[in-house]
Amino acid sequence: MNRQAVREPFAVTPEGDSIFRFSLTNRNGVRMQAISYGGIITSFETPDRGGTLADIVLGYDDLGEYLFRRSWRKQDWK
Repeated sequence: MNRQAVREPFAVTPEGDSIFRFSLTNRNGVRMQAISYGGIITSFETPDRGGTLADIVLGYDDLGEYLFRRSWRKQDWK
């Protein structure tokens, strides 16, 4: 497998800012995905001993969850 870096649209914030998802894959098939909203790692797929890929990050599927969780965490820090 070849190394690869891909940038694709992910979402648009309520303020109208475009958010992108970056996918980086190495020659062993390990893939990391991050979004341009705070550099959040949304996925990290790595093969197990048998070669089956598994995502080891508890990421969300859409920007709305990150926006909701961010405002919820801010309440805890006040």
